[in-house]
Amino acid sequence: MGSPSIPNEGKQSSWSQSATINPKNTAVPVKDGQTSVSMQFKCTPHGVYTLQFEIGSINISNKPVAVIRWTAHGNNVTRKVSVINGMSISAPCDAISVKLFDEDDSSDAIPYAVSVQAAYGTRGGNYPPTLQNESIQTAAKNGGTAVFSVPQDAGALSVFITAWNAVAALDQTKILVIQTDDSSAQIRGYYDPAHLGFVPLAPSVTQIIVVNLDTANDAEVSIAFGIDG
Repeated sequence: MGSPSIPNEGKQSSWSQSATINPKNTAVPVKDGQTSVSMQFKCTPHGVYTLQFEIGSINISNKPVAVIRWTAHGNNVTRKVSVINGMSISAPCDAISVKLFDEDDSSDAIPYAVSVQAAYGTRGGNYPPTLQNESIQTAAKNGGTAVFSVPQDAGALSVFITAWNAVAALDQTKILVIQTDDSSAQIRGYYDPAHLGFVPLAPSVTQIIVVNLDTANDAEVSIAFGIDG
C-alpha cells in the first residue's frame, strides 16, 4: 500500500520538534536541556494525524510522558501516554497540542534526547500506546497487596499487570488482580495476569488491586495501561 493521499498537498502537513529533557531533580543536568518540550499547530488539511515519538537512552528511574490535546471542531480530547520504544498515536483533528516531560522527581533520573513528529495519516502496529508512569510496588507473600489508581483523564481502556520475583519462581496462578470502583466495590477479578496480557478496564473502575497469594515469595508488581489512540 502507498502513502495516503493528502488533500491540498501544497500546504504543510507535517511538523517536528526536538530537545534534550532534564528531569526535574536530575543530578546531572545537561547545559542546554529543558524540563519539557512542546509543540502545537493547526492541521492542514484536517483529518487523521499521527504523532511519533523517539527518545534516547534512559534508566529505570525515568518516566517520559506526553500529554496530547487533539482538537476537532472546537472540542478537545486529551490523552496521556508513555513515550517509550518509538511510540505512536493517531486521532482525527484540526489542531494538535503536545507537551513531553519526565514525571520522575528523584535525583536518579538522567537527561535524554527526545523528538516528536506529526504527520498526516494513521499509525501502524497492532499494540496500543501505553501509560507506564507508576512506580513498581512490592506485594508481600501470603496476601500482600499492591494498589494502583486508574487514570481518569488519559484515555485508559485496558491494563497489563506484570508480577515477578527476581530470585524465586513466583506462582502466577496465585496472583489475583481486582478492579474496584470509587466505593471500593469489586467489579471484576482474575488470576494469572501473565496468561491474560492486556485486560479491558470496566467502565467505572478507579483502582487496580493486586493480591499476592503465593505463601512463599514476595512479588514485585508493575502496571501498564493501554491508551486509546
